[in-house]
Amino acid sequence: MSMNTTEFRKYGKDIIDVVSDYWDTIRKREPLPDVQPGFMRPLIPYDPPMEGQPWEEIFKDLEKVAIGGNTHWQHPNFYAYYPTTCSYQAIMGDILSGGLASIGFSWKSSPSMTELEICVLEWLAKALALPKELHGESSIAIIQNTASDATYVAILAARGRVTERIKVQEKAVEYHEKETVITDDGVDIGNLYHYPYHDPSIMTKLVAYCSDQAHSSVEKGVMLAAVRLRKLRSVRGGLFDNFCVTPEVLEAAIKVTESMRKKKHAFFQ
Repeated sequence: MSMNTTEFRKYGKDIIDVVSDYWDTIRKREPLPDVQPGFMRPLIPYDPPMEGQPWEEIFKDLEKVAIGGNTHWQHPNFYAYYPTTCSYQAIMGDILSGGLASIGFSWKSSPSMTELEICVLEWLAKALALPKELHGESSIAIIQNTASDATYVAILAARGRVTERIKVQEKAVEYHEKETVITDDGVDIGNLYHYPYHDPSIMTKLVAYCSDQAHSSVEKGVMLAAVRLRKLRSVRGGLFDNFCVTPEVLEAAIKVTESMRKKKHAFFQ
């Protein structure tokens, strides 16, 4: 069903009421829904609709299809993953973001979006008292899609940096970053690109470290980066009396790695 701006204003207010009522009554719900895998199949038509439905019909399905069977992350008794992921201000930001519908993959595609992201992350770095090397004019931060993506990108960055360092130390002979490939019968099939700071011959020597309590995304990121992982034993203690890896365990693990017969290199902790 198509929608004009007049209908958007009307139904937009309706959906804000739905969200407001949901938050006002969330304590009456259980944090986890009482459903089993496959529960959705009987609730919606088997075949996709050939025509759009009126909003009033969709509105009737919101509780049954979208809300009732969902995990209620903002419930006060939901203690998994993150302590909170939303606020009224964040919802209004989502409305504006969705309404503008810009794609910020480069400065040219969305100048305001790109520069606002840089400025706000600069604020965040200062608020967290991060080292000056991690913010300022010489460093540009970007928001990743998810925490798992951020972990993976951090592993790739660490892998690239230590590969560069090892190549400098070993005075490794660099190969050309781009190689034109011509077949035996003279067909130019394009360029074969090499990325010297992601050298497979060095990647096999790299070992990452994480706590044995670390999220599964760390292991997934290490696997995708094609390096090894050592899970370090954690003990209870520290400032927050939580399970953590002590400096002694980390130092001992690095010494073991560096002394292995086929020399390995610690690169990500």
